[in-house]
Amino acid sequence: MLIAAAGRKSGLIYTGRKCRQQKGAENRNYCNYYQQLHHGKRFFAAHFSALQSQCRGNAPAIFNIGFHAMFDVPLFDEIRNALHGAGRVGKKPFALSLIHLAETVPRLGVIVIVILTEIVIIAIASVVAMIGRSFDDKENTETTMNNSHTYPMFVDTTSNLVWYDITNCHLDLACGQMPDTTQENVILCAAAAFTGKCLDTFEHTNILGQHISKGILYSGYTEDKDGIPFEQRYALFVWKGVDDQGNMLEKAFSNLPNEMLLEQVVGQGGMAFTQHWVIKDGKVFTPTIQPLERVEHFRSICQKGNRFFVIANSEPITYQQYLDSLLTFGVENALYMDMGTGWNHSFYRDATNQLHILHPKTHSYPTNWLVVYK
Repeated sequence: MLIAAAGRKSGLIYTGRKCRQQKGAENRNYCNYYQQLHHGKRFFAAHFSALQSQCRGNAPAIFNIGFHAMFDVPLFDEIRNALHGAGRVGKKPFALSLIHLAETVPRLGVIVIVILTEIVIIAIASVVAMIGRSFDDKENTETTMNNSHTYPMFVDTTSNLVWYDITNCHLDLACGQMPDTTQENVILCAAAAFTGKCLDTFEHTNILGQHISKGILYSGYTEDKDGIPFEQRYALFVWKGVDDQGNMLEKAFSNLPNEMLLEQVVGQGGMAFTQHWVIKDGKVFTPTIQPLERVEHFRSICQKGNRFFVIANSEPITYQQYLDSLLTFGVENALYMDMGTGWNHSFYRDATNQLHILHPKTHSYPTNWLVVYK
């Protein structure tokens, strides 16, 4: 009896009728367990084909809408419902842990697939972008090369100079009327020879020295200054024009007088004007055309080796500083170009056809201009 009493309290040991009752109950529980398990298998089998279809349908959705979509896939919900619908069985927690593990592995697989897919897409996009940039660069290079053929003047700066390389340009001397800024074939226009008097009407005799415009020779005024003969202080700049085959002929500086050279220029339809020496044979010409201490914008037509430039200072400096800058640049020969308020009014057009006005127009007294054409 003591043992039986202990068994009733602990539920571990039974005797007699109590033992038989307990075993019957356990048998019934095992029967229920197998019935529930059998129900779960049938339930899972009935839903398996539907689950496969849903799984195949959910995969594209994950790729289309991103990572977060995989957590809304009903496949795993159906598996859980099937398992829970099988009943409350003793081994269910362990089985659920296996199902959750089975859920995690496909999710990680989907994540890996999506990441790899996006990497491939990004790589393809990068290649396409690089190809696009290469075509753009090629197009820009071709555009620049084309511009270099149609825009013969090169413009650049030093520390305090702006220079325009006119070596490969066609030139002329416009007289009486400044070219209009709307003439797109004009890429540089600036006053050239001095004007003698401020007149309301134009006369070629009001232009300093001999000059050639549109292949025609004109005589202008002359002057001896500071007791120095005209031919010593002044010189010619000429462009000989083009030959019979249309080839560009040379540009040059020349001492005065030089009638033979002027005849050649006229014969080839070139241009010429007379101006004061600034630098001659690599040395500053004296007497100088301006006081060395004068602060102003200055401009000259210059030769460096076999190249020709129009060179001006970008900011007002002394004439001495301007001369030093020209020598530092390597100028060998240079003639002055008319400057001063109003006389310095000029313009140029860059390679993009953008117009730049150099100094404002304050009066209409200038009589002649160096014109650089495309």
